[in-house]
Amino acid sequence: MSEPTKKHVVLVGCGNVGGFAGDHIMRLENVGQLSVCDDDVYEEKNLRSQNIVPADVGRPKAVVQADRLHRINPHVGVTAYADSIENVPLGCLEDADVILAAVDSKRARQVINQIAKRLNVPWIDSGVEADRLLARVAVYYPGQEDPCIECNWSSVQYEDLETTYPCNPDAGVPAATNAPSSLGALCGSLLALECGKVISGDTRHDGKGYEIFLEADYYNLYPTTLRFNPECRVPEHRLGAIKPPGGFETRSIDTTSVSYTHLRAHETNDLISYAVFCL
Repeated sequence: MSEPTKKHVVLVGCGNVGGFAGDHIMRLENVGQLSVCDDDVYEEKNLRSQNIVPADVGRPKAVVQADRLHRINPHVGVTAYADSIENVPLGCLEDADVILAAVDSKRARQVINQIAKRLNVPWIDSGVEADRLLARVAVYYPGQEDPCIECNWSSVQYEDLETTYPCNPDAGVPAATNAPSSLGALCGSLLALECGKVISGDTRHDGKGYEIFLEADYYNLYPTTLRFNPECRVPEHRLGAIKPPGGFETRSIDTTSVSYTHLRAHETNDLISYAVFCL
């Protein structure tokens, strides 16, 4: 019997949730490549809530996690993009099998939704709310009539696109999630579990989008089936996946002697400009 095809997982965000999710993703049997993307650096205040050690403070989050995850499983290739996901050329991601989002704003989620639609791959969103010890994951499939994250957005959500919800509070920024590391680890585990289902071809949800809320305060679980909105603003619902006949452009990436690469996306020649944000 031939071995199953190894999958390429893209993880966007290395904070309270993403920093813990990577540990489990690297241990999934059918994962062969992990791309890690985050444009931020670790700060001292992150030590209490994120999966790091003091020596990681001041270093790019994507690079820190790539180094650490490579040590967990050196047989899985790890690529670090120390930049925002919209600056990563689509050619670097076109062989992706799933995108995992552990980000802190609706704008970032909107961009990831667009990228997943263009690449015709599923993506899984995640988030936490510290007050109720709430962890959330949502699975979106790329079909034209499959629900996407914007299908249930109102004008209020579009007005709130630029608001970020960091894991630690700062003066002059919106309220932080204040999520403890244990909640991030719980949500990261849920994210990895759903990733495993998606890349293994699990059919229990019949290929339909769904969302799971876990309220750890009282151990309540709320699964929900997502619904397609024919009035959704996302143009790919009408146009389908948008992919050039020859594939997306990228330049070759030189790798080091180990199986992971540290790459800043802006160092590539062919940047993809996202002029349309699903409006």
